[in-house]
Amino acid sequence: MPARVGFIAETGGFVIGIPAVLLGGWLSDMYGRWPINVWGNLAFLSMIYPVFAWIVTTGSVFAFIVGMTVLNGASNFVWGSFYAGLAEVSPRVFAAVVSALFIRPPSPPSPPSAAPRNWWSLGQVADPALLGEALR
Repeated sequence: MPARVGFIAETGGFVIGIPAVLLGGWLSDMYGRWPINVWGNLAFLSMIYPVFAWIVTTGSVFAFIVGMTVLNGASNFVWGSFYAGLAEVSPRVFAAVVSALFIRPPSPPSPPSAAPRNWWSLGQVADPALLGEALR
């Protein structure tokens, strides 16, 4: 098969993949992350052999384009649930990263005879009030 056929099949898969990701995210908001991930992956796994068997049996370019587009759309469906879950966790992860990077660690006591040290961190530069709810 020419390279153009593979390009069309992959491009079709990505075009179908965008609405599939959005649909997977929307359904995972309605029914939960676990059912969409599990049943979506099981559906994808159950489609692999029949679709490839159809492509090989017919041997047509049309079967290859349609089969690869359908498989790409089905594999992208579960990513919507993953991205929706990532969006839920991101504020907590962001708060943890911000607090680790921008909050001033306690400065160690310096002995009186030692030369003065510049104990500062980015937390002294970035005002904690700017970070808002991330620190609460």
